[in-house]
Amino acid sequence: MPTEKINLSTKNKMWNIYEKYYSYNREYFMERIAKNTHFAFFYEGQSLVGFTGLRINKLKINGKKTLLLYFGQAVIENKFRGKNLLRKMSVKIGQKYFWDLLFSDGYCWCDTISFKSYIFFAKSMAEFYPTYKTETPLKEEHVIFSIGETFYPDSFCPMTGTVKKENNYVSDPTAKITRRHLSSPDIKFYALSNPGHEKGNGLITIVPMSFNNLVHLTKSSLRKKWRRGKLFKLNLGAIIPDWNFQIKWQELAMRIF
Repeated sequence: MPTEKINLSTKNKMWNIYEKYYSYNREYFMERIAKNTHFAFFYEGQSLVGFTGLRINKLKINGKKTLLLYFGQAVIENKFRGKNLLRKMSVKIGQKYFWDLLFSDGYCWCDTISFKSYIFFAKSMAEFYPTYKTETPLKEEHVIFSIGETFYPDSFCPMTGTVKKENNYVSDPTAKITRRHLSSPDIKFYALSNPGHEKGNGLITIVPMSFNNLVHLTKSSLRKKWRRGKLFKLNLGAIIPDWNFQIKWQELAMRIF
């Protein structure tokens, strides 16, 4: 849904969810809403259970047109996490911009201020950067640098690819990295690459919008157990015309292909 079409009632519902997991004040939360061009909303029946902000930009990087799709201000109620909501949304967006990507590069990106947002990319994507699995290619290093210089000119550190924050806005206790978490190579890499994460600093993470990632994302979504009897609605509004729909989990394969 385009940001300007979100009514006050919906914004209040968004705030009621967001304040449980982040230590923003209401005024700053509402200001941040306006910085995104669109929002995706997740529902169970008529109840809002989560959402994510989306910002679509087109830049010239390395002399080539580059589509950038930002994911931010995202939150899902605890009991609805692990149900593939963000994965399915990502698949649909990849399908939407398939033709655009034939003539330009494209990246999804996020300023990951907790390991949970970083681990989403690690578990869902075949290719993303930075990662412990491989060195970041020079092309992708330029993309990260361009994102940092464009959107965080006063707080971006080009040496680490991190963004310094004034405060730690994550209040979700499950987002704290413990010794047990460090047994995961992805989380350990995140903690080492973003040493200021306990202060709220973010690590710019990018995902190439490639055919390989789209296929991998679709397969990983379908491997999840079906949650029978649950009904969710994904509303992407003007990002994808006529994409206001409800799907049962067992119907997912039919709707995607």
